[in-house]
Amino acid sequence: MNQRELNLDDYEEIDKIWRAYYSQEFGLPPVDNNTLYTTVIEQYGEVVGFGHIRQTAESLMIIDQSLSKKVRIEIVKQILEKQIEGMIVKDIKECHAFAQNHKFAKMLRKHFHYVPVIGESLVLRLEKGNGETRRSRDSEFATTSESDAESVEAE
Repeated sequence: MNQRELNLDDYEEIDKIWRAYYSQEFGLPPVDNNTLYTTVIEQYGEVVGFGHIRQTAESLMIIDQSLSKKVRIEIVKQILEKQIEGMIVKDIKECHAFAQNHKFAKMLRKHFHYVPVIGESLVLRLEKGNGETRRSRDSEFATTSESDAESVEAE
């Protein structure tokens, strides 16, 4: 298999794979200003895989919880107004919020039109050590193993 950057000619083959296997799960993501890197995997001259890294915006709010619910909602409203202004300036189409408090998540949905994401939210963290950057798993360096590859095949 060969790995290379995306060419505009690849999109038709990527779309074909997406329609066959993923169209019911998620939309085909655009390659736009939020795209940092793209990768196309070819086998025998045919595109068999595609991936890209997009910048993802995350909303962070730190609010005094001793205040009344009404005041806290007003604070969120004012914070979001500024965050939305920043999103417009930076041409960001979506912003994630990772709410650990169920009541706060409910408030974001009810009053501010946040919607749940489909799928499991995961993060890949990188750490530097011994002059190398590697994937980390709970502060221990992780490497791709045969069992990792087998788990991809099982799905």
